[in-house]
Amino acid sequence: MMKKRKIGAVTVGQSPRTDITTDADTFFHGQVEILESGALDSYSLEEVQSLSRPEGDYLLTSRMRDGAEVHVARSHILLNLQKCISHLEYLGAELILMFCTGELGSFCSSIPLLEPGVLLRQTVPLACSSRHIITLTPSPAQADQSERRWRSWLPEFTFPSLPVSPYAVPPDFSEAIKTISRSSDTGLVIMDCLGFSMQMKKELEKQCTKKILLPREVLFSKAADLLEISK
Repeated sequence: MMKKRKIGAVTVGQSPRTDITTDADTFFHGQVEILESGALDSYSLEEVQSLSRPEGDYLLTSRMRDGAEVHVARSHILLNLQKCISHLEYLGAELILMFCTGELGSFCSSIPLLEPGVLLRQTVPLACSSRHIITLTPSPAQADQSERRWRSWLPEFTFPSLPVSPYAVPPDFSEAIKTISRSSDTGLVIMDCLGFSMQMKKELEKQCTKKILLPREVLFSKAADLLEISK
């Protein structure tokens, strides 16, 4: 039996992120073991909810182990994210995936670290025939933040952002679909959160005719290429 490759996955919430890794084997074909670590692994829901949100701090949305949606300021978890990376290195991971599309800053890693935000910035100009792109962000509180982030990366594009939580059961895309359908000049829709699944993308594709970019597909595909995973 072929020995599985070990890769790490870091979430800004709690591990394991079974809602994300459920799509992984479409790309890894049983050849990879995913080791997970989360910035909030040692927190209770009440402790997370009690964390302050300093004005102007970058807001992140993730989920707890039981599926509860949480919002946390970036400044509270940066040190924990670095500890997660170091822990996964210690466990023998040869590659680390960041399970967040947000702007997290720089980390120290002795092995390759794939960040979806970086991969998306590289992918979007190649994937879109129009300068008008709609992004789906997990929270209304992150809509303006999302637009600023994208425009700082790619100022020649416009990025109106629509709030849709992937952690709602079921996610409600109805208002977003109405807006997307009315926007004739939109060339691409980015489901801008690792929480959005391949099944959610399929459901959205059934109801709109736009090209859709799903971050976990971009992330897993790049990882499979780097690991030279064979089908």
